[in-house]
Amino acid sequence: MIALGLEASARVGSVALYRGAEGERGETVEVELCAEGGHARALAPAIQDLLASRGLAARDLDLIVVGLGPGGYTGVRLALATAKTLSIFLTKPLLGVPSTAALAAHARVPAGAVLAAVDARHGLVYGGLYHKDEHGLPREVEAPFLRPAAELLATLAPATFVAGDGCDVLRRAAGGAVNGDPALVPRAADLLALGLKRFARGQRDEERTLQPLYLRPSEAEIRFERLRREERSDRRSEPEERRKR
Repeated sequence: MIALGLEASARVGSVALYRGAEGERGETVEVELCAEGGHARALAPAIQDLLASRGLAARDLDLIVVGLGPGGYTGVRLALATAKTLSIFLTKPLLGVPSTAALAAHARVPAGAVLAAVDARHGLVYGGLYHKDEHGLPREVEAPFLRPAAELLATLAPATFVAGDGCDVLRRAAGGAVNGDPALVPRAADLLALGLKRFARGQRDEERTLQPLYLRPSEAEIRFERLRREERSDRRSEPEERRKR
């Protein structure tokens, strides 16, 4: 079994390659994407180099696993497009995994309640709630969402460990300490491990319908809605006789 994992939703992306016989532990190798120039320039060369380092070619892959976000729009879209292209061209199965699940599966995240939290800017947090068992497997408690940090803090159980840079957003909103690690990012190796478990259960995704977890409108939609609100506000402030004309 040879499987490729692509994760590009965070500021640091990664590519992972698994190789092993069915039922065995196997070997996973992971490389980070070079930050200079962005994920767009680094993803394809990283895949080629990683395969070549093990004497493999893309046609040798048995499975492609990709992180669906939520997170950076460009990185998520690029990784998914690359994964879909490989799946269609090579006629290989494809699985999409929420990047928040990979974040919760990180080795430095302790067992118990976990909030995988990603800074969505403007005081917002992309999140997903999980319970991580003693084997390191996160079980989804609440699917990925987008919420204001203050609202999220009001419902967060005290013992929850917060993984990801959304932890800093929550700390600023709380004005104090929040239990967690803001330095953590989703890793392709963890993503791949979760995808392999799904694959072993016979699960597959349809490449033509698999979509990223954006969870928020685009900047253009946000600006359009802001202009609409401003226009309505201006109309309400006009003198009554002017509005009747």
